[in-house]
Amino acid sequence: MDIDKIIREWFFKLPKGYAEQPYSQDELQTLAEVFVEQGIDPSPTQLTESSLSGRTTHYKHNRGAWEKYVELNANLKVNYQINKGGGILYDIKTKEKVEDVKQFTKIDKIITIKHKDLVSVGKSYFAKVKIKGKEYFVKTMHILKPTGKHAIEYKMNLGGKHTQGQYSKMSSPHQQEMSIVQTFIEQSGAAWEFEYGPTLYQILRVGDPGGTARPTPKTDIAIELNHAVGSLGTNLNVSLKQENASYVEGHMLPERLIHIYGKGKSKELILKAFEYVNTETFKTSTDGCRFFINSKSNKYDIEKLSGPQALEAFSGLQKFGNEDGKAANCYFKGGNPKTIKEFLDGLKPIKQLKAPLYLQIQGRSGIIGSSAFKLNDLGEWEITAKWKSMFGI
Repeated sequence: MDIDKIIREWFFKLPKGYAEQPYSQDELQTLAEVFVEQGIDPSPTQLTESSLSGRTTHYKHNRGAWEKYVELNANLKVNYQINKGGGILYDIKTKEKVEDVKQFTKIDKIITIKHKDLVSVGKSYFAKVKIKGKEYFVKTMHILKPTGKHAIEYKMNLGGKHTQGQYSKMSSPHQQEMSIVQTFIEQSGAAWEFEYGPTLYQILRVGDPGGTARPTPKTDIAIELNHAVGSLGTNLNVSLKQENASYVEGHMLPERLIHIYGKGKSKELILKAFEYVNTETFKTSTDGCRFFINSKSNKYDIEKLSGPQALEAFSGLQKFGNEDGKAANCYFKGGNPKTIKEFLDGLKPIKQLKAPLYLQIQGRSGIIGSSAFKLNDLGEWEITAKWKSMFGI
């Protein structure tokens, strides 16, 4: 198994071009599909999450995963689970196995928060936890990293601020989004002020675009300032992209195709894709096909987007209209900026995203709303009922 190749292909298929733990179910589903495409059965891998033992990115010591995901995120409310069944619960005093437990049993509470407080026995580290009202020791290797769907709200420290209404609560599982918001909070003064160039700015709002504790598809972070940042204006609806990000739209619904192409053109493209998937050139082991928009051309291309079409794919203006903060008007591409200045220096108008984009059709397991095609009983591709109805096919 070529792990590097699998990871590259997985990241290539994700909208942001990367994945961070805790992984969302969509990210894990995409990883499972990569396994299938590589001829590997994904079921033995138990694609849920890896454990909280060992090292991880930027935390290379042998308790790094615990430091990163438990200690440094103590304010993130999550559900932790046991990753296997059997006799893996240990008595607090004797450290002997005392009770069996079922796989995916919920942990009521993680008691050991700091990685330095983990108890070392042989080559293993144990954490004190509470399960069904009783305290036990459990090896860190038997505790799953939480999935993104468990995130409720990330608690920012606003203790030094005169007012707190400027922060729109975040619950994004993506570290980059939370890190940038935290930078604006920590590097601005008690009145939310900061200097950029010759101007003294004040933050009027920062955080989730809708203030709903849910990130929206195009704007990842909304920042409102009292003065304009050059031509970007005072309302910065920011789309974040890693350097290796290639997917701009994933698992497209028929309505999204219409936003970008209009109904007539969309119908033409669906019929064109329908012809393609029924050729010998198109190969997939999945039972469904969905549309994607990618900045990297490949064998699944149906058509290259025009300038206006690409702008809509990047911004979501037609999709969200005048809904406050939901259509992106600028973007930041790169890693986590260390300062407000570095972030603002790197912001560019969404109109400057000139990367060529390609509409593609790719196999994806499971028939859902974004599935344009499915395999029938004869093993032939057909247009799904929802898409037929939407476009009068």
